[in-house]
Amino acid sequence: MDPAQAASIFARLRGVPHLRDALQRLLDSIDIPRSVRVEVQGSIARGDADRYSDADLRFTGEPESVAHLREAFPGVLATLGTVLSAFPATHLGLDDLLVTFVEVDGRVVKIDADFSAGESSHSDEISSARLQDGDRKFVGWMWYTFAKIGRGEYFESAAALDTMRGSALVPLLLHMMQLPPEGYRRLELRLSAAVQGELRATYPRTLEQDELLRAFLAMTDFYRRLRKHDLSEARFDRMLAIIRREAKALGGGEFPAR
Repeated sequence: MDPAQAASIFARLRGVPHLRDALQRLLDSIDIPRSVRVEVQGSIARGDADRYSDADLRFTGEPESVAHLREAFPGVLATLGTVLSAFPATHLGLDDLLVTFVEVDGRVVKIDADFSAGESSHSDEISSARLQDGDRKFVGWMWYTFAKIGRGEYFESAAALDTMRGSALVPLLLHMMQLPPEGYRRLELRLSAAVQGELRATYPRTLEQDELLRAFLAMTDFYRRLRKHDLSEARFDRMLAIIRREAKALGGGEFPAR
């Protein structure tokens, strides 16, 4: 890291000394080869870090050297304190991002280290493939969730809605708005009030059939609007038509036409 950049970053962290000290110790402990560049990202780089902020690092350069750094990284973290948890961010589709929680001097520090080596690239082909995969899963989850609602398994219905939202709807929303794939992270600051309202509508207010159906319909409508005309292969509209038909048998409950 450029010394001037490092000095600027640590100056910004004067208000959060535990994070500043942990980052300083971490960077001092990493043996970074000349073929690899380390970059501090996220709230620390922006200058708005607080006591709950992560230490976001990205390693780019010669792939083999970056791979060696990834192998050595858990050992480096162990020198900082007690590693409470460590896992790749496969839940976000980011296999090269290592997420770690370390207790440093009695404080928990979350460290996200990106070892994808190259510059960030999201080609149209890759993005299209991922979106289509999300479409197929969403369509399958539509029936699964509706079946849980129809059976009266309301706690599982709410959990299924969470899966649809967190694993398909929110990633699609972030992609369409050209935002980083960071899940629910600070959506209150990243989304307009109108979009937040649409997202809130996908949460059921109670665990009752009519309300779960309403949230379910809000979810499917929101997803459909985001994807526009790109859902033909996933048979989204056909699945929704079947579910609308089936909903009529649920004690008089029926999806309103939209």
